[in-house]
Amino acid sequence: MNFGEFATRLTIHAALTLYAISLIVRITKRDVDRPSALVRWSWTLGFVAFAAHMICAFHFYHDWSHAAAYDATGRDTEELFGVNWGGGLYFNYAFSVVWLADVLRLWMRRPQAAWARYALHLFMFFIAFNATVVFESGIVRRVGIALTSVLVALWVFPVSFAKGRA
Repeated sequence: MNFGEFATRLTIHAALTLYAISLIVRITKRDVDRPSALVRWSWTLGFVAFAAHMICAFHFYHDWSHAAAYDATGRDTEELFGVNWGGGLYFNYAFSVVWLADVLRLWMRRPQAAWARYALHLFMFFIAFNATVVFESGIVRRVGIALTSVLVALWVFPVSFAKGRA
């Protein structure tokens, strides 16, 4: 594995790990209205790692070319679904903007409507699931399935570890 592949993989693994930590803390501690420092920092550092992943991917794999990234996304989609469509790249761009906006919202301590919170996390979960389970294989897919299962189980069967709450 060369440095470019190592850096690209390391940054996405860090981003997804911090994403999962933040969600697990939010779910188990009911840390929604007034997020803790752990949630803010894991969410922020997760975004920073994701931004570093995008930089690594564009630098080491796509030579800073949107067209090259679009073509690579199309090839990956065609391998799985038989349709050469690179439009999924735009979902990654949207993912970046949405995550950054939520990081800024958290640090400004702005409230978030329940519908907006659900929409945000459903979109981000959809992208993370596709990135780890649908488009990956091997250990990344197995870890993605395990984390997806944990997050869904915690959401469906809530367990609270928050002080004074059951």
